[in-house]
Amino acid sequence: MTSELKKELFPFPDGIHPYPPVKEQSFYPPSLRISLHTSLLNYDVKTSSGDTVGFNPDQTVGPGETITYRWFVDGQFGMCSMWDMADLRNHRSFGTFGAFIAESRFTTYLDPHSLEKVNTGENVILRHPLLPATREFVLILHDGVRLEDKDGKVIIDPMEGVIPDTEVLEEVDTYDYGSRGFNYRSERLINRYNDHPVMHELFSSEIFGDPATPLFEAYPGEAVVIRITTPAERRRSHTFHLHGHYWKFDSKDLDSRIQSFIGHMVTGHTDDLRLIGGAGGVFNFPGDYLYRSGNIRWDIELGMWGIFRVHKDTKQNLPRLEDVKGEWDDEKKA
Repeated sequence: MTSELKKELFPFPDGIHPYPPVKEQSFYPPSLRISLHTSLLNYDVKTSSGDTVGFNPDQTVGPGETITYRWFVDGQFGMCSMWDMADLRNHRSFGTFGAFIAESRFTTYLDPHSLEKVNTGENVILRHPLLPATREFVLILHDGVRLEDKDGKVIIDPMEGVIPDTEVLEEVDTYDYGSRGFNYRSERLINRYNDHPVMHELFSSEIFGDPATPLFEAYPGEAVVIRITTPAERRRSHTFHLHGHYWKFDSKDLDSRIQSFIGHMVTGHTDDLRLIGGAGGVFNFPGDYLYRSGNIRWDIELGMWGIFRVHKDTKQNLPRLEDVKGEWDDEKKA
């Protein structure tokens, strides 16, 4: 990992940004050093954990420096969280987090539109010589993050109607400042309501178009796994819900209970949701299904929702999983 941070490129003096506010910045300005930590994988804590603790060697890097971490993927862990450990107080609000996925050995990843090989992506097709082709959708749920709109302007939390008028600053809790959403994207309902103030049509793609959050597509009955994690930022618990679909509490335990939501998603939480019946649920109904946080107030209002679209008819730019061939069947795609 190489750090390309430069102090002169910070938009504010000493890196202290006004939003989302971090009260401790006056004493601890954002660090120019950075690192990378992952969950679930095996590594030597003295060299590859990403956190400099006690008398262990420094595992962070400064501007222009490079460090090599060695992680051992000795199991099919699925979704693993990643985040910076050099400055936990400040860096994650700038988006220094991500996901690492440990797949089954010999798995290859295909672009869902071209079926060409890819190395990474939030939406891929998993191809394995012994397993059925599967659509994989990756979601990183986050809050308290500094996001910008399409014009490069920082997205500020709405105050009117949310924070009561008061002259006592201490009564205003600044802890929940910052944007919420999936994969560095958000679809705030206030923007839709200002353009078209009809409550029951706020989620309509016919009126507003599709949301900025990831749009996942499949055909009825196709195998789907959703990998989700919450690597940042606030100490708030979230939930996740996908309408019309179910999965096992533990995908590796056939006797585990069936559920349609995930609760108590705190920082570091990971899950792998293998949809029972595939896309469209147990009855394979086509249509648009809402995926969202289970917290209607604060989360959905602030953009933590998206669409899982199950097509009835074949789309030209979306091959069906039955069209996915093995490497031994099609040398051009191998």
